[in-house]
Amino acid sequence: MSQTAPAPRPIAVGSWVLYDLANTTFSFNIVSVYLALWVTQVMGGTDAEWAYTLSISMAIIFVMSPILGALTDQAPRRMPFLVMSTLIAVGFTLMLGSGTIGQTLTYFIIANVAYQAGLQFYDALLPDVSTEANRGRISGIGVGVGYMGSFLGLVVAAVILGASPDELSVDELAGRYRNIFLATGVMFLLFALPCFVFVKERVRPDKHFNPGSVIKAIRQVGTTFRHTRRYP
Repeated sequence: MSQTAPAPRPIAVGSWVLYDLANTTFSFNIVSVYLALWVTQVMGGTDAEWAYTLSISMAIIFVMSPILGALTDQAPRRMPFLVMSTLIAVGFTLMLGSGTIGQTLTYFIIANVAYQAGLQFYDALLPDVSTEANRGRISGIGVGVGYMGSFLGLVVAAVILGASPDELSVDELAGRYRNIFLATGVMFLLFALPCFVFVKERVRPDKHFNPGSVIKAIRQVGTTFRHTRRYP
């Protein structure tokens, strides 16, 4: 006689949802708004430079995403991958604006690839904080709280920039944008920490991760692509 799995603890659900707020502050402040403004309005870069950089980062994750998914399918737990990708994203976010435009755009590519990779690890944890009956509701709450992260990022950035950013010198403006990037990295980490601590992932004892898992994951992706031809 099968036993029903216990319902996830409220603190685990809340912590998982809070991660959505964490990563949305990065998405809004860095990907959508303020880094692009730093490139074009502070550093004298062009829209094309920003667009090419963003496209490169998304192309990398487009190639890597299936491999990462196949890789984590072979691991007993996905949480270590989420922790690692988050720390990489946070670390390189904290470095934004600290060097030349070329250096910062390179930092962004790494941070965005790590952020995008983390999304798939995060989404894969949904079954560990929900049941079949409430999975849609928990997911929807995460999306809603994520929008709050956009609002929080906007408020924090507005406070840092001040009421009259147009009156600042280029060096003063660069310093304030640098502070926005620092604040965003800190918020990302702080709001992500509860997920790392309180979400208890179900361990899959039949899975084993080793160096050969990378080759196995690449072969798995190749097999998947070959099978797609059967479904025009």
